[in-house]
Amino acid sequence: MATVSEATDRQVRELAEFLHRQGAVLAARGHDGGAAELVEAVAQAVEAGASDGEPAAAPAAERHALRRLSEGAALPEVLTGLAVLRATLLDAWSEDRGGDLGGPALRRLNQVFDTMVAASAERYIAARDRTLRALDRVASAAFESRRVDDLLQRLLQAIVEPATAIDTGAILLREGDTLVVRAAVGLEEELHGQPFRLGIGEGFAGRVAAERRPRLLVGEQVEAEAASPVLRARKLKALYGVPLQNDGQLVGVAHIGSTVAGTVSDQDRRLFEAMCARATAAISQHLLQEALAAQVRELETVLQSIPDAVFVADARGIHHANRAALELFGVDSIEELNRSAMSLAEVIEARHADTGQPLSPEERPIAQALRGHASAREIMVRHLRTGRDVILQCSVAPVGSGDEIVGAVSACTDITQRKRAEAERERVYREARQAVADRQHVLGVVSHDLRNPLNTIVLAAETLKEPELPAEIRTKGLAAISRAAQRMNRMISDLLDVNSLEEGRLALTLLPQDPLSVVDEVMDLFAAQSATRGLALVKDAPEGVPLVRGDRHRLVQALANLVSNALKVTAEGTVAIRLEPRLPEVVFSVHDTGPGIPEEARGSIFEPYWRSERSAYKGTGLGLAIVKGIVDGHKGRVWLESEPGRGSTFLFSIPVA
Repeated sequence: MATVSEATDRQVRELAEFLHRQGAVLAARGHDGGAAELVEAVAQAVEAGASDGEPAAAPAAERHALRRLSEGAALPEVLTGLAVLRATLLDAWSEDRGGDLGGPALRRLNQVFDTMVAASAERYIAARDRTLRALDRVASAAFESRRVDDLLQRLLQAIVEPATAIDTGAILLREGDTLVVRAAVGLEEELHGQPFRLGIGEGFAGRVAAERRPRLLVGEQVEAEAASPVLRARKLKALYGVPLQNDGQLVGVAHIGSTVAGTVSDQDRRLFEAMCARATAAISQHLLQEALAAQVRELETVLQSIPDAVFVADARGIHHANRAALELFGVDSIEELNRSAMSLAEVIEARHADTGQPLSPEERPIAQALRGHASAREIMVRHLRTGRDVILQCSVAPVGSGDEIVGAVSACTDITQRKRAEAERERVYREARQAVADRQHVLGVVSHDLRNPLNTIVLAAETLKEPELPAEIRTKGLAAISRAAQRMNRMISDLLDVNSLEEGRLALTLLPQDPLSVVDEVMDLFAAQSATRGLALVKDAPEGVPLVRGDRHRLVQALANLVSNALKVTAEGTVAIRLEPRLPEVVFSVHDTGPGIPEEARGSIFEPYWRSERSAYKGTGLGLAIVKGIVDGHKGRVWLESEPGRGSTFLFSIPVA
């Protein structure tokens, strides 16, 4: 005789076998809605419960509930479907067995369906929790996002993820009369390259924008109305879009779609609309911020492209500056400038452009602008990075807010180079005038000095025409002609030498030379002249002076020019020629006991055509310039030591051989 437990197990196994057959029949008929799979899952759950005493329908129920919810069914529809399925199975049992199912088998079946109902409810609660979290994510995205595209992508993900049947979504923003895709989920191709765009009134999103109301497309409607090739390629079964509006103004369009569900459930549509309404305000705010930021960037680009220094300041300091202004202030950023703890007057120590004296507080352009007065003037400031003085043309104007002056804006152009060019032009003009005067002086001197020896030659030549002229007078006449010709030759040679020096064509033949022999030759040249004038011409040169590398003719010429000048300016006393080894050079010097050279003349004395207005001798001013040119050509140095009333010493050095 079978026990109660054995009878129960037999009834449950019979029920499980019946349910397996019912599932197979439904599967053979191709029953829609997954009924065959669900019945098979119930059979497996009943059978599993028979073996271990516990119902095992929860996994199958969750899968079934997830599938139905993904198809757009709401929770009441899922629960009603389970109730109908249970009643259908009980009716089929009664019809097949001729009696109602009862006892342990009925309890087992009820346990399975109760488990399925609980699993479906849990699935619904989980979906509702995801929805609440999604709404929180919408709020969080609005506060945490800084860029519009980042905000849109986060909003779209928050909208799409809670709806289990939704697997695509996009947000299009309005740009004039067009809509442009700015965020996408499942449709990312629309963002690649040039984002997809369409006109308002065109395609599905365009009609949503034009009609300003939600629209739902299902089945073939999606293929017929969708303008985006990406949407059509996805083979969507349902597409739902809503307009994004803020204060009556169209901001854009958002749409969601499904490739698995034949429609978008009422619950998902209501959720989508609510989330879009909440997100639109944040989108509008971010778009305004984006537009403002674009204007700021455009203004910043314009300011940075201005080569002049532009900055905005108030009495406390500078608040904005372009790159040119930062360079002028010697800093890399406004923050660095503010960290310097310097006042504005210390940062820009304005001075008079002409005198360099500091401007008084009342004269400072920024201070004037803060009092309401615009100004434009030239000022001098110290470049903080280079330390050099620059001259600026500054235009400063007050910045007002209503009736209150809140700051000043300044545009400063660096005109230092222009001022230097003007000063250079003035200097060149002065030098040109001086050069003209010098050349007129030289022409006067040359014409005078050439005329004198020329007259001597003419007079001597006329005298020599006399046939009965005594030999002594003839000899003197010939000597006078020779001296006059030599003097004219020296003057012409000096002019040619200065011209060669100015053009850099002075030819030198550098060979080892004995500096003592150079001095001896010059002594011989001027011995007679010094004796005639009652002056002592002395030599001070030690033995063993090293050879120098030079052009002998030019060295004799340079030393002779110095001795000639010394004899001309010395009324009485001594002219001394000295040699001094100062390795790796030998120094030649000529000392006179003349009146000396005043301090203010020493900087110009070696320039061509220079002459002292206080000197009794009015020469061409070429001799010392030639000396300097010859010494420079030898890579030597030339200088002067003088004390007014106590004579002068002219020195030059020549490198040893």
